[in-house]
Amino acid sequence: MYYIDGYNLLFSIIEEKPIEKTRIELIDLLSGLVADARLSATVIFDNLSELSTSNPTLEYHSSLSVLFSPRGLCADKYILEILHGLENTRLATVVTSDVSLANHSKMLGAKVVSNEQFLKFLSRKTRKKEEHKIPFQGKRELERLRIIFEERYNSIALGEIE
Repeated sequence: MYYIDGYNLLFSIIEEKPIEKTRIELIDLLSGLVADARLSATVIFDNLSELSTSNPTLEYHSSLSVLFSPRGLCADKYILEILHGLENTRLATVVTSDVSLANHSKMLGAKVVSNEQFLKFLSRKTRKKEEHKIPFQGKRELERLRIIFEERYNSIALGEIE
């Protein structure tokens, strides 16, 4: 399971945009990449809302869970709380370039990858998936292949080809 330090990742790739819009774009991007890479991941953000509660807020976006920390608790500390609650932290990977969070996560037994390493990893995983895809050539090509298949199938059924 990957636990992603949301704003840490966001601020490592941010362009000049409002944070809310950029956060939504990051969630959409991560959701697709995580799904393509067939990973299990949760991105954790500080809950900056004035309406935040003492409970964390959880959203689901296809294969990515989005978690907002409880009021008064930054995402870094909430990630550490999550790690403390795991039976086997060796199965957890924390994605952050925050040195303090990385060191604490390692002390708890979790693996740590930097934002840059994680994005490169996702890029390689999704690129490999794309290499294995057969490009769709359009309806004509699909129809041509169907006709060839049917002709060969009929030839086999009639005993013309063994």
